[in-house]
Amino acid sequence: RRYFLEQFFEGKGMTMFSVAQEEAIELAIYDGIKEGKIETADDLDSATKRISGRFSIWPAKHDELKMQWITSPLFYEDPLYDINYVYGALLALRYYDMYTRDPGQFVPRYIALLRNGFDGPPDLLLKRYLDIDLRDPRLVTDAARLLERKVDQLESEYSK
Repeated sequence: RRYFLEQFFEGKGMTMFSVAQEEAIELAIYDGIKEGKIETADDLDSATKRISGRFSIWPAKHDELKMQWITSPLFYEDPLYDINYVYGALLALRYYDMYTRDPGQFVPRYIALLRNGFDGPPDLLLKRYLDIDLRDPRLVTDAARLLERKVDQLESEYSK
């Protein structure tokens, strides 16, 4: 059980947090450039440190982490692509939750979505087949609750 719980967190379980930080940095950079607040590498460092501080305690303790913006190849290769990973992780967690709560309800709806093909925008298809609203803040809060339950399970396993 411990192994599978650990693998849960190694996979999609924590992706939204690590990638959300990168995406938040990228968006802050674009906004800062547009507003004329980012013009130099020092400005990029400052924006990165400010955003990263919302996700972790380490940027405040290790000044070199302000240069994380340099290490994200997707900023340069595929701008704004990271957000796909955030939504992918959120959807994977929602699918998992729906499946574990009621597989008899989830499986036919999910198969119907796949069989339908992609004849419309993803948000409409997800709403139609799985009643998932990508703009609903509960998508994030529900994912966080699921992760919290999994952390509790893992802590219980570690204490045995």
